[in-house]
Amino acid sequence: MTLEDLRKRIDAVDTRILRMLELRFKYALLTRRFKADVEDPQRDAEVLESVRRRAGRLAGPEFAVRIYEEILAESKALQRKDAKKEIKP
Repeated sequence: MTLEDLRKRIDAVDTRILRMLELRFKYALLTRRFKADVEDPQRDAEVLESVRRRAGRLAGPEFAVRIYEEILAESKALQRKDAKKEIKP
């Protein structure tokens, strides 16, 4: 395996990660329809604890939690933006 081969594999993984993020954000937008508010601290805590438990050895729990804190923040921002669209006449 060459450096170029490894980089191609990394690029493929990056593409899959981005596709999965898009899918996660899509589902986050759909959940907004069922919630009274964007903020749900209990759900955030559940997600982060699950991430902490499932984190791999290379990335580690602290790194994984930091990533998911950003993902959750972006999900909420998208939900807020989407809610504003629905309110406009």
